[in-house]
Amino acid sequence: IGGTGILMGDFSTKNIEDVLVGDIVKTFNFETKKMENNSVNETVSPLHSDIIDISFSNGAINSNTSDHPYYVKTKGLCSFKPELTYKRYGVKASILLIGDICYTAGKEGLTEIKIISITAIEGEVKTYNLSKIANNNNYFANGVLIHNEQKKDRKKLEENHKKLRNEQ
Repeated sequence: IGGTGILMGDFSTKNIEDVLVGDIVKTFNFETKKMENNSVNETVSPLHSDIIDISFSNGAINSNTSDHPYYVKTKGLCSFKPELTYKRYGVKASILLIGDICYTAGKEGLTEIKIISITAIEGEVKTYNLSKIANNNNYFANGVLIHNEQKKDRKKLEENHKKLRNEQ
């Protein structure tokens, strides 16, 4: 939603509603296991009424749709409503739970953070997503690594999630 800080290529942050096509954001490359800079190729901003707040152990709070996938240690992609994630985007996900370990950006790569609460929010909200990003299907929202929901090569997506799970 508006006000979500997106990690830019120079490690600064920009509110998601201000990110433009052509802007450079930080992403994570599962092949090289390194953070990369990649350009935003498309943004969308639909209205949604299925919003949740996810609070993390580092103090970050992400407000997003219940179907938005996160990368979770040992589980791969997870969302609060995985059936909706698959229905809307064709992306397979497990259920996101309190206690799950997600990833945040550090200068040297990824570090771990824990989900400490998940709360449903009432009402319709304008949401924002960086729906297409060059090379990697992810970006950092409030410092937390999330999938961008892009329908891309499902086989490649599943291989990347397997690599992340196997490293743990």
